[in-house]
Amino acid sequence: MAATDLCTLVDVRAWLQKKATETEQDDVIAMLITQASAAIMRHYRREFAAPSGSSSRTFRWDQRSPYLDLAPFDAEAISAVRLDPASTNYTDLASTDWTAVPVHQPDGVYTGLHLEARTLDTGTRRGFRLVRVTAEWGFPSIPPDVALACAKQVTRWMRGEVQAFTATANLESDQFPSGPTALAPDVRALLQPYMRAPF
Repeated sequence: MAATDLCTLVDVRAWLQKKATETEQDDVIAMLITQASAAIMRHYRREFAAPSGSSSRTFRWDQRSPYLDLAPFDAEAISAVRLDPASTNYTDLASTDWTAVPVHQPDGVYTGLHLEARTLDTGTRRGFRLVRVTAEWGFPSIPPDVALACAKQVTRWMRGEVQAFTATANLESDQFPSGPTALAPDVRALLQPYMRAPF
């Protein structure tokens, strides 16, 4: 099992109604769990699972906006923010110079920072600057509905179900489906609340 897997072998075996003696497909299920987990996190640009421990990540900040999006990452707790980290004239920002958002952490994580313009204004307010954020990354635990979505997606793959099309066919107007979706509709419905919201 990979560190970033969003559900377990037990979860998928339960959905497939596998008997305890039916273990010949376990390796395939484990591989698909890892693939489904990666597809979910990539599609929704969320870090539902991440290695434990604090580390630093560098982001490109557009100075035209006070908002710095941490996508595709999520921070459980932010401990330090450094402006222009590659420069010898870097600036370690005080906690009053930035605000982690969303403030109330409805999902238990922050998705971005609001940088205080009065403190960071260099007189130009154009172009990009680098910002290094040190944090505990990822969700504190995998949300149950995310684990369920992952298990359901793997179950569909294991059963060989045809993926749903992005639109239904309309024979009268010669309109046909544009192609299969990466994630099943019921899986996407479960994950819809986790779409990143702009601030």
